[in-house]
Parts: sequence; structure tokens; C-alpha cells
Amino acid sequence: MCGQSFEALKKACFSMGETIFGENPDDNVFDNTHLVFYDNKLSPTEHKNYMQYLQVVESERVGNSTDFVICFNYLKKEMEKFCDGTNVQIIFLTDGQDNQNGGKLQ
Repeated sequence: MCGQSFEALKKACFSMGETIFGENPDDNVFDNTHLVFYDNKLSPTEHKNYMQYLQVVESERVGNSTDFVICFNYLKKEMEKFCDGTNVQIIFLTDGQDNQNGGKLQ
């Protein structure tokens, strides 16, 4: 994902950040906010406050090939850390073009 698609993604991330963190840090209802940009590699980050989140969104760059498999494997590994009954929200944004796996996702 690059160019206009990536700029649209960043705008969505800014908007979600406003909702997640709000104006008051005490308004954040999430224990942890993880943001993972990916192309053919992952760039996972964890955020406790809005300013840190904004800095990462603003500075992040992706642009190589897109690999859904590394993304989904990362999600699976992270989800295994949570206990049953834990409330987890995942927002997955993509340009819809996995071009690393020959159209054959496992």
C-alpha cells in the first residue's frame, strides 16, 4: 500500500486515534492500543497516549509488497496472549492486494 491508498489509511488512523484516546487520557477505555503497519514486513507498536500514537502514524512509511500471511500470523500470535473472555477489538485496513502469496492464503 502506498500513495493515495496509504494517505487515506493514515487519515483513518488519525480519526480512530481521536476516538480511542479522546481529549482526556482518562477517556481511553482500552488497556492497550497496538498499531501494526505492514507491507512485506511488520511494524508493530503499542501506545498508551494520543501523542505517541500520532507520532507513529505520521512517521510510518510502507510501500513494498503486501503480505496478508505475516499479518494474520502476527494477529494469531498476539491473540494467544489473551485469556478467554478478554474483550479485543481488531481493525484491519488494507488496499485488498495480497501480492506475496500467489493468491493462495493458508
